[in-house]
Amino acid sequence: MDFYSYVNSRSIGEYLRKIDYKFNPKEAAWLISQCNSISLKEKHVAWKQLMQEMPDFDLGERFDYLPGGSLHELIRRSIKHEEKCLKMFEEKEIGAVYRYRFYCFGDCSYSEDYEGVYASLAECWDELAKDMDSNIEVIDIKKQYISTNRMIEVRYSPNSRTVMEVYSDYKNDEDVEKIEVSFDEMWFDFPVPFEKGDILVPIHTPGPGDLWSENGLVVMESITPWEKELNERVNNIVWGDSSDMLVWGYFQDPDGRIYREGEVGYMNYEYYEGPFNGPRRLLIALSNFIKDKIGVEMLLSAYRKVIMDEVNDDVMLHSWYSENVLKMCGLEDVIERNNHRLVEAGLNPNIHFNKRYYDDFEYKWDNNPALVEKCYELAGNYHQPKEMLYVYGKHGCGKTTILQCLGNYAKQLSRPNLLYVTAENFVSEFIAAIRSRDAMAITKLRDKYRSLDFIIFEDIQFLCGKESSTEEFTHILNDLLTKGAQVVISSDRPLSELDIPEKLSVKISFATQMEMNY
Repeated sequence: MDFYSYVNSRSIGEYLRKIDYKFNPKEAAWLISQCNSISLKEKHVAWKQLMQEMPDFDLGERFDYLPGGSLHELIRRSIKHEEKCLKMFEEKEIGAVYRYRFYCFGDCSYSEDYEGVYASLAECWDELAKDMDSNIEVIDIKKQYISTNRMIEVRYSPNSRTVMEVYSDYKNDEDVEKIEVSFDEMWFDFPVPFEKGDILVPIHTPGPGDLWSENGLVVMESITPWEKELNERVNNIVWGDSSDMLVWGYFQDPDGRIYREGEVGYMNYEYYEGPFNGPRRLLIALSNFIKDKIGVEMLLSAYRKVIMDEVNDDVMLHSWYSENVLKMCGLEDVIERNNHRLVEAGLNPNIHFNKRYYDDFEYKWDNNPALVEKCYELAGNYHQPKEMLYVYGKHGCGKTTILQCLGNYAKQLSRPNLLYVTAENFVSEFIAAIRSRDAMAITKLRDKYRSLDFIIFEDIQFLCGKESSTEEFTHILNDLLTKGAQVVISSDRPLSELDIPEKLSVKISFATQMEMNY
């Protein structure tokens, strides 16, 4: 069995594979139990295969409720209990109701958090279907027994309704509670590839409790496998559990301030590869200080610079207050600085969603509510999986204006490294770099585009027939999509009518296509 594939952290899993780490049966069973990428059914299949291929394992005195402290017996009981709970969950029973909640990526809490009450699982799914959209990451449905207040809760993957986990407080025998927490009571010190001062990030786990945010990043100072004294105590005493599998280090508040903390679940951490923008730049300095590559004076200078930049660039001044209010406060420099950033990004600072620019534009605006709503969604989508958007419409329908509004609103909300550029300007830049016969000029041009977090590329039809420029843009687009950048493309015609090479057409074919109407 490929037990490395059950390690949640890609960095740790690849390292264990590289050093050819040999898992004992207890370690292998635990890895399967905590794997986030497999369904409940896949977990049971893997456990059964493990029992066929690996010998039993004595879990020790802490697991005295199992005959002989048997790992195989624990797996059998766990599978039996979870299968029984799932069967009871799906059965319609008098005195039991169903309730649901779901979580969308980037939200701070659940939506419809067990607010409705439904007589059957089918009715619950029917109601839930009305709320379904592509942003939902996880669905929890709870079966509540009214008279006894017992419950069974099932977690689903939203697209396929695949059962990922089942929880219960239903006690079908005296050992059920122990069985349910048995794998959480295990403790391990697997080898890790990390070094002191490395910048780590927790893997993304669906739900509002995860750490996928600014303060999830950590400049690591220590980790459980390095703590010999702790390891000896846990190995010699029966109280050690998964909550002792820690990573210690320096975390960061959204405003840039640093604090020291320890977090559980070191097997869920992997290398952070960027971006390092805004206050995150400070993590680079802190990492190099811990690794003895820079002195304390440089660390303090970097800290001061980053914090002052955040104060100087306070997004509240840009988005909470009008230009008139800023002028009355003597803060014209904030307006000027913000407008300069927008112009550098190819944006007109005066075009916003809350303004009308042409006599007939209000009609066009109101005639495209779905597109306007999509632009609002993408502008605030800076923490979520990116969705490519392809907007098309005839000349004069208002594409430029709405995409300028989109760019300005995105810059207002989150200040991404954004660029609005027409295909004509892109071709001109590329040709100028080629004609300069300067290899560095071409490299700088490519780096400029590949460093973007958000690109709005207008009039892609201008690339038709320009083979070299189209090939260059295809490579850039591929890099941007790979890194998870937001891509918005506009054209005067649908993609099916666009005469561009297949390589580029295939990449754009995954975009959401929306027509701009007069």
